[in-house]
Amino acid sequence: MSSRPLDPLTTLSVELSAAMSRNRYTTDPGPVIAELQRIAGEHPELLAEEAGLWAGFNEADPDSAALVDALKAISTLEAVALGRERSTAGSHFTPPLI
Repeated sequence: MSSRPLDPLTTLSVELSAAMSRNRYTTDPGPVIAELQRIAGEHPELLAEEAGLWAGFNEADPDSAALVDALKAISTLEAVALGRERSTAGSHFTPPLI
């Protein structure tokens, strides 16, 4: 365990991402957006960035379409593009020992 706590904005970023993931299958994104805005508080710019990253990363999931569309409406185009790019980057792994 780290001897130092996370930076407050990093903690806020994690909380926003967790709320989006928890609600990924919603068919009524209104309450989710309200919750995200409440969590973000005085940091709407961080919400716009995190919403875009999440939406871009998850836009190919048809079960998350309602939330993705709502998040795109409150995000930046740059963040959506970065999330999309990250979704196609592949995963990192350690090759097996032979």
